[in-house]
Amino acid sequence: MSLHFNVTPAADRDLEQACGWYNEKQSGLGDRFVLATRERFEVILRWPELPRAFGRKAIRKLRIPRSPYSIYYRVIGQEIQVVAIVHGARDPNYLNYRLR
Repeated sequence: MSLHFNVTPAADRDLEQACGWYNEKQSGLGDRFVLATRERFEVILRWPELPRAFGRKAIRKLRIPRSPYSIYYRVIGQEIQVVAIVHGARDPNYLNYRLR
């Protein structure tokens, strides 16, 4: 079964903002964060149903190694949809807002 992988524009902005923040702290750090995120995308593609789904929208969460960020996604039919890349200290209601 081949799944289509889709990063929503909002999640793409999350990634760009985190990359920019990390690059401000140390040159090249943002690029390493993006690489780690893309590696996690590969894990999601291989085992999309590995993390348990939660909530009415069946969201799944996968942490990005060596960072406080997690990837939030859902599997809808033949599509994996990344809805957010969120810092762990962020208000949990933020994700609910994004899913409306």
